[in-house]
Amino acid sequence: MKAKLLRRIIVSFVTSLLFAVIASLVFMNEAYGFGFYFVAFLIYGTPAIFIIGLPFSLVSEALLARIRFANKFFYWITLYLVYAAAGFIGTWLYFFLLAEGDLETLDYGEMLPFTLFGVGAALLFLFTVQMLDFLFKKKDGSR
Repeated sequence: MKAKLLRRIIVSFVTSLLFAVIASLVFMNEAYGFGFYFVAFLIYGTPAIFIIGLPFSLVSEALLARIRFANKFFYWITLYLVYAAAGFIGTWLYFFLLAEGDLETLDYGEMLPFTLFGVGAALLFLFTVQMLDFLFKKKDGSR
């Protein structure tokens, strides 16, 4: 369990950096360059990834491990759908926490792009988990 938690912490850190890079490349413009957005996305994205993404990853994969899937395809589809849903719900939860529970201050029209970023960050988290697991298994010689 300690090794899995350590790997997930590493994944959270790597995902935070990758997310900040990708989002900065999307948003940068002539007024505000890459560095500005990188710092902004790192500051606002990292807590969400560590506070919401990390625990969710551990819990969801533990629960999915208990389900017997007919084949790997259904497992992977379910895993990606669960992570996408977590990104959606996690984004709304994060904005709810940032708004200190005051739903009247939230502009739902402006939250849609951020929800897409939340889903993207969750899927990026899952992709990073898979890539690091693949690298650790290959390095350990278990493949």
